[in-house]
Amino acid sequence: MNVGGVEFTDAINEFLVESGEEKRNVGVIKANPEAGKHLEVASLKLFDIFVDFVNLRASKYATKGNELVVGNPMEDASHRDLTINSLFYNINTDTVEDYTGTGIDDLEKKILRTPIPAIDTFTDDPCRILRTLRFASRYNFSMDKDILNVARHHGSELLAVTVAERIGSEIEETLKTPNPEIAFRHIVSSGLTSIIFKMPSNTTYTIDNPLSLLCLNHFQSVLSLQRQYKEAFVAPFSTILLSAFLLPLATFTYTQKQKELPVISFILGESLKMTKKSTDLTVLFTNNVEKWHKIMLARKMDPHFRIDRVEVGLLIRTLGEHWKDALFLASSLFVEMDVFDIKPSSSPSTPRGLEEARTLYQKILKQVEEEGLENVWQLRHIVKGDEVAKKLGVKGPRISDVLHKEICWQIANPTLGLTECMEWLLQLKD
Repeated sequence: MNVGGVEFTDAINEFLVESGEEKRNVGVIKANPEAGKHLEVASLKLFDIFVDFVNLRASKYATKGNELVVGNPMEDASHRDLTINSLFYNINTDTVEDYTGTGIDDLEKKILRTPIPAIDTFTDDPCRILRTLRFASRYNFSMDKDILNVARHHGSELLAVTVAERIGSEIEETLKTPNPEIAFRHIVSSGLTSIIFKMPSNTTYTIDNPLSLLCLNHFQSVLSLQRQYKEAFVAPFSTILLSAFLLPLATFTYTQKQKELPVISFILGESLKMTKKSTDLTVLFTNNVEKWHKIMLARKMDPHFRIDRVEVGLLIRTLGEHWKDALFLASSLFVEMDVFDIKPSSSPSTPRGLEEARTLYQKILKQVEEEGLENVWQLRHIVKGDEVAKKLGVKGPRISDVLHKEICWQIANPTLGLTECMEWLLQLKD
């Protein structure tokens, strides 16, 4: 009897209830052929493990909405993404069945290979290109030449028809892997940056070489620093990595409804469909890292340099709890890595300047702490807005302007209180 995943989980729940067990909740991911998802998947929790249930893939998918087309094991294995994911476990014989004939061998040799020609596997679901890169980054496996050739010569046209949400999801998951640089190096070397990190249509910007090489350079610099010094972050490290990759685009803008907006916000929000929280945090970093970089550069040029309390205090207030994260990002700009025409078989260059970058980071951090500015982002106005309006007789935007000046005064005069602040404010009235 051929049934789909939902019907199978219904039967499992019926058996559980008859056995005196609680019925399990079932999650269902509907088939969506336009997005490359041809099969409906049902999922439930058994023995504290989430198990997916889906019928065997057939050589041809259903052409009608509710039509169930069930394949045989060989068809299913052939239409999986990779041979290592095409292995079956037979619960009756307690054996692993390798219908592709290479799955076990590829697993032992740590090779990612498609069961059929890569062009057919990736045409079936183009997002498998990114999924394969994610597997390479997660497990540090090598990729078969056929995969690399298809990614390089057909990747852009295939991914052009893939929905943004799926691309964004793969990129987010890849950033969380142990070796994300593997995927990003192949994205750059295969010329996929422009199709993944799409620019607004009303701009002339592109993210191809040499710009993509610079993006990769920043990406690898941050990775090198983190692996060397194991810094703790407030923001997810995946967000910091993505910010590093997009940092060369920080000054790029586009026009929307007569407003100039950062291109990075479009890439994340529209091209990758990432959350507003993730998008806003990345833009916060890319908008402010250069400010930290200039301060660090001044310290590098002058051993006697001291930070400006108000300038740094305002910068920390802008960045909030993420100010150290941004400072770390800025320090990565002092790491040097060779930028070259990347080939899939090449390895990243050895980073230079890690120690200098770390030293600059620590020196600026120490000055911030000596000035007592590390928590200035939590500083509240001594005199509130309504009191400012009442005492100075100001309204609207003028109140915000005065409150900004007040915060600057508080940062510059950390030992003074309400009385002195009020006296200073009343001078503004004159």
